[in-house]
Amino acid sequence: MPRHLTLFVFLILFLSASALAGETASTTEKKQTEVEQMESSLLQQQMQEIEKTENLAEKKSPAVQPEQKSQQVAEPARVNISYPLAIKAYGTDPLGQKLAFLLKENFNKSSFFIPAGKKEKRIILRVDTLNEFSGRPGLSSVYVFTWLFSESEETIPYFLENVIGTLRASEMEECVQKILVQTTSLMEKFDYLLQ
Repeated sequence: MPRHLTLFVFLILFLSASALAGETASTTEKKQTEVEQMESSLLQQQMQEIEKTENLAEKKSPAVQPEQKSQQVAEPARVNISYPLAIKAYGTDPLGQKLAFLLKENFNKSSFFIPAGKKEKRIILRVDTLNEFSGRPGLSSVYVFTWLFSESEETIPYFLENVIGTLRASEMEECVQKILVQTTSLMEKFDYLLQ
């Protein structure tokens, strides 16, 4: 590796490590609160959309007599916003592999994300990891999360955003939650691309 590239990578890692060291447990709680607030605001938006469609349907349908109205049993329509997401992990370090596995597991549990098909528009989360110290593997890893937009498997993806940082085994869950929040925020920001 050329000397100037090594120096550049070291500088980025040092700055990232110092920025990550400043985060505390209260930051994690704030982010979890943000996720809960986003979920509740999306639910409220969904309910408003349901009410609007029901009001429009009532205006367009002919007048129903009271007897007929009581016989009709209508279940509320459930609007579910799910964003297509593909996660691609690259890296052979143990912490990076565990991080990629936990990310996939958490995204699959979330109701906001669905696995993306090859022919559909989607956001790609690329996870690149590397041992921070080659002489001491498993101590910590360097990661780069890159969000890309792709119209299909055959097209070249467009860059949206990226994050660089370091990771220790004790910070794994916090990092996963941080990326989950950031991906949700990014999906809402670039929702128009997926239409």
